[in-house]
Amino acid sequence: MGEDSTVRDEEPSGLRAVTATSGGKTVGAVCLLLGLLLLAGLSIGLLLGAASENSRAQRFSTQGIAADARVESCLGQLGGSGTNAAGYACTVSYSVDGVAHRAIIGGLTTFVPTGKHLSAVVDPQDSGVIFTTGAARAMHASSSRYVIPVLLLVLTAGLGTVSIRWWRRRPR
Repeated sequence: MGEDSTVRDEEPSGLRAVTATSGGKTVGAVCLLLGLLLLAGLSIGLLLGAASENSRAQRFSTQGIAADARVESCLGQLGGSGTNAAGYACTVSYSVDGVAHRAIIGGLTTFVPTGKHLSAVVDPQDSGVIFTTGAARAMHASSSRYVIPVLLLVLTAGLGTVSIRWWRRRPR
């Protein structure tokens, strides 16, 4: 007999057209892509939030509407463990351009009795947002709000670049 009748000692490694590892690499690449998209979305959301906070701080300092707010009720707030006081949140009523409003002013460090009047500032773009005058004065636009979102975007871009290079160089 010829060479064609030689017995092979090799064990079958799987189906001819499909290897056992091809599915795992694809699933890994899809998971990596979804993770990068999630990280990019989170970064963009944080950037938009930082821009919104800076815009609000700027509005309060330059265009805030002064209002006289009357306290309707005040509740104490507890800290993370629930054992220490973290401040007070008071429901207040006030009017802007003749329209009556009710809202919650949070972040008060002392209890305010019902009926007391507070000096407050209302957001000119959303009359439902109100802060005490002191809290409004303490607000300021800050570029530091952008640090973490920008770092996350740089991390996402770096991981994306490394992933694309890896994907192009891998054997197929």
